[in-house]
This record gives sequence, C-alpha cells and structure tokens, in this order.
Amino acid sequence: MDSYILDAHNSIADYSRKEKLYEMGTTIAMVNISGSAAQVCNIGDSRVYLWRSGRLTQLSHDHNVKQSMIDSGIITAEDARKTNRGGELTQYLGIITEDD
Repeated sequence: MDSYILDAHNSIADYSRKEKLYEMGTTIAMVNISGSAAQVCNIGDSRVYLWRSGRLTQLSHDHNVKQSMIDSGIITAEDARKTNRGGELTQYLGIITEDD
C-alpha cells in the first residue's frame, strides 16, 4: 500500500512543479484487506470508518489544523464542532511549496 501512495504523491507533486500549481494535491483513504486482516491508511481529512453490528466507528485520524489543535489541547473536540475554522489540511498527497 505504501508504494501506491508514494507513487501517487510523486506523480501529483511532479505535475504541480511542472505546471507551477503550488499547494495542489488530494486526500486519500484506503483499506487493504488480506484474509482476516485490514490495513487502513488516510492522508488529509478523508476518513475511514468501520461499520459493525449497527455501529459506525471512525478508524482514521484527520490531518488538519483543527485536529492538530485538539491533539495539542488548545481546543476541545466540543469546541471544534462549534467552529467552521481550522479545516486547512496539514498533510495531503502532492504537497509541495514554491521553495520545493
């Protein structure tokens, strides 16, 4: 799964550099199921959930400013739900800057 993600990241980043489209990218959510095991991956704020026995459970972790603020204790999850701010991504596929 890692090689697919790295290939996608490099393709997007190469295109961004070529076209001078800095900070262009995408989010991704993947699940690789092999036998009875599942490997979950997400980058950005595309989420992966498990639906089991009528219950939905979030398995992935958002990569955005709001979640970083929650993780560091600056705001609570309840405070985060009350605002539309903080949705800027901290990670995504293809992330580059003009300095790259």
